[in-house]
Amino acid sequence: MSDRLARLLIGAAAAVAALLLVVIVLLVTGDGGNEAAATTTVEPTSTNDLTTTEAPTSTEAPTTTEAPTTTAAPATTAAPTTTAGACPGVGVGPIPAGATEVTPLAGDFDGDSTPDQFITYVDSGGQAWARVELSYGFATQVQVPGTTGVIDSRVTNFGVPGDIGITHSIGSPSTRVARFYAMYGCNLDLIMVHGGGIAEFYIGNGAMYKSGVTCISDGLTVAEASDIGGGQWEVSSVTYLWVPGIGELQGSLGAAAIFTSPADDTIINSAAQFNC
Repeated sequence: MSDRLARLLIGAAAAVAALLLVVIVLLVTGDGGNEAAATTTVEPTSTNDLTTTEAPTSTEAPTTTEAPTTTAAPATTAAPTTTAGACPGVGVGPIPAGATEVTPLAGDFDGDSTPDQFITYVDSGGQAWARVELSYGFATQVQVPGTTGVIDSRVTNFGVPGDIGITHSIGSPSTRVARFYAMYGCNLDLIMVHGGGIAEFYIGNGAMYKSGVTCISDGLTVAEASDIGGGQWEVSSVTYLWVPGIGELQGSLGAAAIFTSPADDTIINSAAQFNC
């Protein structure tokens, strides 16, 4: 190849390279202009032109119905010995004609909180009776042991519904005797000592022996004082507690001590008291 031809080829190649460079620049510049022209600012659509769809109304939760308040059942009260009107009819009827020494005392013997009567009397044959007349007319009675009559009668309570009747009679020329009565269902009867006989306790104030009874809130205490010589006395006591479920007096506590007369006469003589 001649030098002239080589120079021509080199020149042609340089021209082509220059032309390609121009074309590349134009292409790059032209794309940018088109991109700028293509970029438009979209005017925001007026909110007035927009159709707004309201959000669906929420459904309120169904109103809950409160469960009805339950009413507590009223507290039950233990039934008394007998309830009002529980004993039928009139019982033994009225006090017989010709009765003497009729002594009525108020009390609540069936535990229904209405006033009843505890009555002692002596019939025409000389027999003493203890009697309860309930508020609604029913009457019940029991004989007072012996035929010595009744010095006086009393009413007490041992701490539970249903009062207790007491008769105070002559036991011997120097002693008296206290007996106790309670309602058992529709019957008045003598109270018993557990494991023993009738609850009857002697009251006396002799020169060498003294005895007495003191009622307490839930039973009674029986005291005794015995002269053991040399101016000394043995004073003892036993407490009997009322057991309403079975209607008995049960011996519970006992005590004994020695006292000297005359220094301890107050204590010695207190054994002869009847405090019910």
